[in-house]
Amino acid sequence: MSPKKQRKLKTHQGNYILIGPKEYSKKQAVEIVRKEATLHPDIFEGEEPYFFFELRYFTPFDKSFKELKRLQGIAANNAGRRDEYRGYVVIDLNNYLTHENEHYFDISMYFLADMSDCWKYIFLVGDTNDRAAKMLIRRMFSILLPSFFCEVRDINITALGEKRVDEICAEQGVRCTEHVKNFLHEVLAIDKNGAVIVDALLRDISLHLGSDIEMIDLVPFCKSNSTVVKYMLSDKQYDRFMKILEHNKESSHEEREAV
Repeated sequence: MSPKKQRKLKTHQGNYILIGPKEYSKKQAVEIVRKEATLHPDIFEGEEPYFFFELRYFTPFDKSFKELKRLQGIAANNAGRRDEYRGYVVIDLNNYLTHENEHYFDISMYFLADMSDCWKYIFLVGDTNDRAAKMLIRRMFSILLPSFFCEVRDINITALGEKRVDEICAEQGVRCTEHVKNFLHEVLAIDKNGAVIVDALLRDISLHLGSDIEMIDLVPFCKSNSTVVKYMLSDKQYDRFMKILEHNKESSHEEREAV
């Protein structure tokens, strides 16, 4: 590597690719922006330090592709009275998984490379198809790397899930044992709206059982037909919910016996 390239890599880059479920990666993106705004306030000029943008998929022969004009319009709105927007664009690329070699994806990446003097990027890539995610990121680097570097991060779902459960418990004013929290953390992953389900479940439980929630009380309540969760999940998801409940019930029982 030449000395010139070495110096370039030491300068502040601040671009990221986050791999993981959208619900978690969006929250992580916001945390990154807040940290960057504290450390590097000089890179921000606009109404907000970031905005979300979903790159919609268009087939290569669809002439109605106007995603980049749409992106420019959103950036202009966020610039306010300033000449141009400077800050983060959090871009959801999931629509292009398995389409990374197509014309409009290349055009989009080249455009983003051209705008990298003004914009910083956090790209969101789903992890449900590991091979597709790797191929997409490989294609991104082949286009973007001459202009700027992206740090790739795998989202720590376990840590973020535990944090989200603690937040919901605090919002609801309930106190849950560790076994209940472990159960709720697993429930988060059942559906993309897992946080809504956990929130509704805690509201329901606290209304009937009070603010102190233990597995010994939670199990019979969830097995009853009165729980709201039964009507928020598909039959398949509800079966999974009950299996998670039974597993955590057994773990809690075994630990009490050991004590």
